[in-house]
Amino acid sequence: TTFNATTTGKTVTTNGVAFGANVTLNGVGGAWTLGSAISLGSNTLTITNGTFDTSSSGNYAVTAGLLSSSNSNVRTINLNASTVTLSSTSITFTTSTNLTFNAGTSTINCSVTSPTFAGGSKTFYNVSFTSSSADFGSITGTNTFNNLTITGRTSVGASIYRLSASQTINGTFTVSASTASAYRTDIVAVTNGISQTLTCAAIATMSDVDFRDITIAGAHGTLSGTRLGDCGGNTNITFPAAKTVYYRQTGSANYGATGSGSWSATSGGALDATMFPLSQDTAVFPAATYPASGSTTTINGNYQIGTIDM
Repeated sequence: TTFNATTTGKTVTTNGVAFGANVTLNGVGGAWTLGSAISLGSNTLTITNGTFDTSSSGNYAVTAGLLSSSNSNVRTINLNASTVTLSSTSITFTTSTNLTFNAGTSTINCSVTSPTFAGGSKTFYNVSFTSSSADFGSITGTNTFNNLTITGRTSVGASIYRLSASQTINGTFTVSASTASAYRTDIVAVTNGISQTLTCAAIATMSDVDFRDITIAGAHGTLSGTRLGDCGGNTNITFPAAKTVYYRQTGSANYGATGSGSWSATSGGALDATMFPLSQDTAVFPAATYPASGSTTTINGNYQIGTIDM
């Protein structure tokens, strides 16, 4: 569906009826204000020309797969205090020339497991990546946020968020706690050896997060937490000292396991869920002991692995 009016004062009221395909706003000089919440399911809402406004009086919700506005036309997006829920790619403002983006006090929730947040170096209010089982996500553009929140994992593996530019968080940067040490969230620069900076006014307490080529700056100062993994190239992050941990599964098992995990603080000691090897640790497979001869250990996630001693 394309809205192509060339005058202002248009209202879009869907009365709870969802669009079954993509919706485009493309009228030079046109302006559309929501009269109710709008839902596109997993389809794309594209602003090509004109003004899209969620209504300052209604603050109507927007549900779509992708919010896209990537061109050089004159266009405006006003989100007011609305909640925008995106279930596909998320945001595409790759070419943000002539885009006026007014975030207001809006909340953007990106629920997809592989989010691509191409923010176009715009200023956002509250942005949350809400998947607890994400695999690879990316943030491009030198963006500014009020609060930036990443949901920690609730399953074995690693959620890797790659930054191709530095970001500013004027409120709080939060990576919520995962539910076990083998459930990792990684914040990394997209290119090895090229650091990206997170300038943060405040940082919530973190645990089970890995960092690579990340510099922490701003009023918060040095970042610290529990079981933070040092993948190298980081500045102003305090990591736990490197330790040696020992594989303790007797038969075939996973490198990262649920429950008590696969690792121990001592050779032959009790399984300890907190002993999952961090990037700076040495992971030892005790000779001729654990696992038993003929067994298989499966590396079952995109883990940042440091030293393995066989």
